[in-house]
Amino acid sequence: MSARFSRPIWAGPAPGLGKRIGLAVEPYYQRKDLKPLRETLKKVYGDEETIKTLDEAGLIELGENLTHGVPIATPVFDGRQGADIEHMLDWPASIIQAR
Repeated sequence: MSARFSRPIWAGPAPGLGKRIGLAVEPYYQRKDLKPLRETLKKVYGDEETIKTLDEAGLIELGENLTHGVPIATPVFDGRQGADIEHMLDWPASIIQAR
């Protein structure tokens, strides 16, 4: 296997996702509602066990740490298509805003 196959095709923070996570943190400070943050993190990370086990303080800390961007790196042949990543980056902010 060539070394070029193990390099990321795109890597770095995804500021759009960070902004959306920041929007999901706001309801917690306004009315102690963690649901928007939990739902947004699930959309970004799936059913990641580590995130599911975080307590309230851990979720808020993670959310605040990700407001500047979500680190993303994907190997060329990891099964994800470019369209999958682009779709995630194009989520409308209204999906995660508190109702």
